[in-house]
Amino acid sequence: MRIIVISDTHHDIDALRRILPIINESDVLVHLGDCNDDILKIKPDLKVKEIIYARGNCDYVLKSPAYVIKEWGGAKFLFTHGHGFRVNSSLLDLLY
Repeated sequence: MRIIVISDTHHDIDALRRILPIINESDVLVHLGDCNDDILKIKPDLKVKEIIYARGNCDYVLKSPAYVIKEWGGAKFLFTHGHGFRVNSSLLDLLY
């Protein structure tokens, strides 16, 4: 399984279109916030099987969750923008 993770697109749709071939080589697209509604603008061109959204500190359009936990192949993944866990100062909140 191929997973591509992006964030902080901040309405740069041209940049998203430039990496669209790379995105479409993936099975899952994860947008970790800050304008995750940008994905809606390229959605007709997406070939991924699944899209996961997590809310960033600049997201007001999509009602995305603050974090998403997924399990694939027996491994658990936590997807989050990070601001809600104060990752700029420490990773302890993520650990807890």
